[in-house]
Amino acid sequence: MAAHRRRGIDTRRRLVCALAIGLAGCVVAPAPLPPERVDPGATFVAHRVHGGFAVDRSGVGRGAIDAAAWRGSGPSFLVRADGRTLAALDLTGPASVAVRSAPGAPIVATVEPGWDDQAIRFALRMPDGSVLRTDTFQHVGGGAGASVLGRRAPTTLDLYGVYRAELRDAAGAPAGWFQVRLAPPAEPPIFEGVLPADAPLVGPAMVVALGSEIDWIEDHAIDVHRGTSGGRFGSGSRGR
Repeated sequence: MAAHRRRGIDTRRRLVCALAIGLAGCVVAPAPLPPERVDPGATFVAHRVHGGFAVDRSGVGRGAIDAAAWRGSGPSFLVRADGRTLAALDLTGPASVAVRSAPGAPIVATVEPGWDDQAIRFALRMPDGSVLRTDTFQHVGGGAGASVLGRRAPTTLDLYGVYRAELRDAAGAPAGWFQVRLAPPAEPPIFEGVLPADAPLVGPAMVVALGSEIDWIEDHAIDVHRGTSGGRFGSGSRGR
C-alpha cells in the first residue's frame, strides 16, 4: 500500500512538473553527453532533447534552450541556466533568430540566414553592432553525407555526417567555428563550436537557427527510415 502511495505521489509530481515547464523551470536536466562524443576543443556544446536542446558546455555553464510553453506572441525558446532565464529567442522565420534579454525586451542580436546554391550560411549581428559571418557548412567527417549541408539533399541519408562552418569577422579573418553532427534518428543532433567568449548567447541562437534549417531540410527530404517525407521527429514544421 505504501509503495502504491509513493508511486502515486511520484506520478503527480511528474504531472505538475510537466505542466510547469516554461513557467517555473521544473525540469530534470538531461545527462550530459559522454566526453568521447564531444569535440574536446569546443567551447560550446548542445544537443537536441525533447522540448528543445540541452546545453552541455558554454560560457555560462550547463543549461537548456526550452521551447516556450505558450505560442502566439511570445518567444519561441527560452535560454536557462542555474534556474535563471538568460534570454528569449524568437524564431522569426526558417533559420532566422532574434535574441532578447527577456520576453518582450528589445532585440539585442540576430542570426540571419543566407543561401549559396541552397547551402546555408549565417550572419550574426552582435550586441555591440559588429557582424560575424559563417561560411557554408562543409562535410568534414562521419557518415556518407553530401559535401555541404543544404536543401538539395534528396534523402535523410544524404545528411549524415559532421558539417562545419568557419566563423569570420568583418575583415574575413577566422573568429571561431560552428558545426553539427547528424546521425540516424536514434542519435540526437549535436551542435558544437568555438565562439566569442564575450557573447554567450551566440551559441544558443545558432543552435535554434541551424536546428530550424535542419528541420526544414528533413521535412522536405525522403526519410529512408519511414519511406516518406516528414523529418527526424515526424511530419510537420517544428517551431516555425
